Amino acid sequence: MDGREKDLKFLLSTSLINTENRSKVIDSIQDITERKETEKELKESEERFRTLTEKAADAIIAHDFDGNIVYANETASKNLGYSRDEMLSLNVIDIDPYVDVDVFRDKYWNKTSSDTSYFIGTYHKRKDGTIFPVEVRLTRINLNEKPVILAYIRDITVRKQAEERLKEQKEQVIETERIRQLELHHRIKNNLQIISSLLNLQSEKFTDDNVKDAFIDTRNRVISMSLVHNKLYQAKGLENVNTKDYIGDLVDHLNELYNVPNIDINIDVEDIYLGIDTIIPLGMLINEILSNSLKYAFSESETGKIEIKLYQNNNKNYTLIVADNGKGMPENIDVKDADTLGLQLIKSLIDQIGGDFEVNKENGTKYIIKFSS
Repeated sequence: MDGREKDLKFLLSTSLINTENRSKVIDSIQDITERKETEKELKESEERFRTLTEKAADAIIAHDFDGNIVYANETASKNLGYSRDEMLSLNVIDIDPYVDVDVFRDKYWNKTSSDTSYFIGTYHKRKDGTIFPVEVRLTRINLNEKPVILAYIRDITVRKQAEERLKEQKEQVIETERIRQLELHHRIKNNLQIISSLLNLQSEKFTDDNVKDAFIDTRNRVISMSLVHNKLYQAKGLENVNTKDYIGDLVDHLNELYNVPNIDINIDVEDIYLGIDTIIPLGMLINEILSNSLKYAFSESETGKIEIKLYQNNNKNYTLIVADNGKGMPENIDVKDADTLGLQLIKSLIDQIGGDFEVNKENGTKYIIKFSS
């Protein structure tokens, strides 16, 4: 009609019809040009598909709705150890021991098209039973005029081995650093103990009680720091100290040092782990307050109670309470504006841990300290 030449194909059918007087031959002609062109395009398309996939470096298989393998390229056969004919007798469950066909069908079949792809990581099993990791890209196409899932499969054994080696190297570096820091804590602890011993020896040369007390207070502050490094070394950790264990050891040390009779010290501390930047000033803080209570709150024959509480409010907010029922602090002393070294140190340490505090002077002395870490 438009004047252009076109190669047409017709199907000629001849039928013989017998009537009463004569026989008739009926010829019918059907234009099958479009059907032949479609068949040719499909054939060429499938030939292109096989040409592209057959020598691909990645394994490629196609399977139907039920998981039956209908195509496998040479790489797939080689990687899995099956012949081509054997591959076409397998189901995906034969090569993927972790696949559930029903789940696979529901999850991927209806959602996959020629325009969409899904990536999954899994493991495949060779004919000899060995398992190896793979990365699979799934898409859906028509093959031989039937819908199939086409899977591009890449063996990632080498990559996984490299990742594992890298992981081991990182773990080795971390372990080396951990051992180095543990040794550092051990050395610091030993050095602090030497300083403590020197302070103790030096204090014995003085007869003035005030001077001796100053040496003892300084020694206790050093010991409170030494205990932190000792705990870190014993726990084989690098970051955090268990406050319950640490405070218990600190109280035992001070109780033994001052040896105040008839004083009941109650410790109620939650299992909280704090970093070294928080636990050292916190330990020195408890050391100052508890030392003051043991030295000044009670007379020699008096019985009394000291309470230490530490609990977590929410997230990283905490409350520390150190209280005694002793004679209490003089009313004219403003703790937040005191001129004594001990009270100034208490305020400085609370500031160091980002805290705030109040002091209740009824029925003894009660420090309530709120801080975060």
